[in-house]
Amino acid sequence: MKSSETSEVLSRLQDELSSWSQSSEQRRLFAYAVERLQTYVSEESELFFISLPSAVYEGITAKKVPILLPVLTSILYLGIDILDDLADGDLQHEGKLTPQEGLILGTTLVSTFPHLLLAKLSLSHEQKNLMHETIARGLLIMSDGQQQDIASVNKSKVSTNAVELSVMKKSGEELAMFAALAAHTANAHPECVEHYMAYARALGVAGQLSSDCYDLFESQQSKDISNGTRTFPIAFCLERLKGVEKQIFLTSLQDAKSSLKSRRAIQTQLSATGAKWMTAIVTEIYCEKARSALMEARPFEPAAKVLQKLIRNASFFSKEEDDGKKRNRHVVRQVDERPDVSQEHAAES
Repeated sequence: MKSSETSEVLSRLQDELSSWSQSSEQRRLFAYAVERLQTYVSEESELFFISLPSAVYEGITAKKVPILLPVLTSILYLGIDILDDLADGDLQHEGKLTPQEGLILGTTLVSTFPHLLLAKLSLSHEQKNLMHETIARGLLIMSDGQQQDIASVNKSKVSTNAVELSVMKKSGEELAMFAALAAHTANAHPECVEHYMAYARALGVAGQLSSDCYDLFESQQSKDISNGTRTFPIAFCLERLKGVEKQIFLTSLQDAKSSLKSRRAIQTQLSATGAKWMTAIVTEIYCEKARSALMEARPFEPAAKVLQKLIRNASFFSKEEDDGKKRNRHVVRQVDERPDVSQEHAAES
């Protein structure tokens, strides 16, 4: 999405939050939400919660998206992200909100504003009912994924299949929900809605797996290691290691929460077991699923190019140098030798 359109979404979102605030304390919480969104804008070249629903709508209709749609998905994303950070402990570390305030703000954003904004959209009752159901069903599935994610924290035994399912239910379902909301706003045929949901769900998984690799290998401070989160690369390594090697790796995971040396040891072990390459392979499988679903959806241009670019941004192997952050491509270029990764495991993924 163009910067001018992003600015328009941000401005309208701020107006909506301000107009509905009930007190100075609530305005303070909403101001934090706007500040958080502004941080996303400054740090990321592509805001999927804006560009995805906008491109899906424009890909179906060849018309400009109603501004309230990306405002709605942005507010949903803000609420989901705040609640996710609260569950992981990141919100407490940030120190700008108390856990209680984070809970209030996150639940308010996901449970009230989407429905208030839907009331303002010029859509049929049937369309609005479908969108209310889409939000409720999407959040329900995401909640289950979040619970699975929390249940695996600091565990010594976790399967890549379980992690993959959790990622699909969280990140995959989030993007599928955004795509479905856009498709219903466009009054798309049910089959068309399914194609875009399949595209977005696969894109969400690919993007999260790519992000998990970035967190482990590129970020200055790994939130996943600090929080004890068992992401796909870590789960793969735990599956491959046995006995003393596994125990050493688990000890390093614990020590790496405060030790850079232990974090380097983890990175070395992840590379040696093939965890990095397996994550890249599985990510590419989901990128291909997204491409296939997009071909079935047959979006109009120029929206089709935006949707294709979102796939390239998630891929480890994209050759095109987009203006976005090349996190994943840099990670893979660091691997000098591709370890022996079983075809059986790749097929399971």
